[in-house]
Amino acid sequence: MIDELLTDRQREVVWLYFFEGLNQRRIAEKLGITQQSVSEHLYGKVRDGRAVGGAIRKLRSACAERGIRWG
Repeated sequence: MIDELLTDRQREVVWLYFFEGLNQRRIAEKLGITQQSVSEHLYGKVRDGRAVGGAIRKLRSACAERGIRWG
């Protein structure tokens, strides 16, 4: 399921953040991207007034569709 929902980069950021316990700054350094990019991979961004992207949003939605309680 996660392989279908998230991009390779989103999976990598999620792994480093939640399972390796790295903060956004450390992830950015490790991956050679900005901290803002890390945040967008995790939480998405607002485009034309609506939230788009973001691994956490995608995972919450997938859990809700399957009746899995989040949090």
